[in-house]
Amino acid sequence: MPSSCAEAFLAVVAYEFKEFPEVWVIFITENDLFSARLPIYHVERVITELDQPFEDAAHIMYVNGAYRAEDAIGRLMHDFFCDDPAQMHYKELAERADFFKHETKGVNVVCDIMQELMKSEREEWLNDERTSTAIEMLRDNEPMDKIIKYSRLSQKRIEELAQQLR
Repeated sequence: MPSSCAEAFLAVVAYEFKEFPEVWVIFITENDLFSARLPIYHVERVITELDQPFEDAAHIMYVNGAYRAEDAIGRLMHDFFCDDPAQMHYKELAERADFFKHETKGVNVVCDIMQELMKSEREEWLNDERTSTAIEMLRDNEPMDKIIKYSRLSQKRIEELAQQLR
């Protein structure tokens, strides 16, 4: 959950600002985003005009996935990007990766996740295509029944799109 979403959620739950729990958002990037060859980059908020930290207990960390030194982060990044569990440094991670790659139950879990992902992507693509069709037909002033027939969107959705085009 993005930190802004977490903060909004926590505000609804009626926390006082000073009571917000500490929130860490961690991005593990494939490459060194900042090109400084560091393993980790901490990003903290600053009140620019005062040049002071904004201590809201929200933190962002970028982990350099290309980092491969012989330390804990380097070994972990190696393992995260390693194809062969036998070549991993961390036993727990290697065992879990082996489960998902080589054991029937684990492979089935991965297959189920991939099928759901493909289904979701297909639905998103179909929705985008239907929306594009409806927008083109609205711009061509086609009648509502024809737009419904060819886009397969509801009248309500088409009316929303028409409103956005105005």
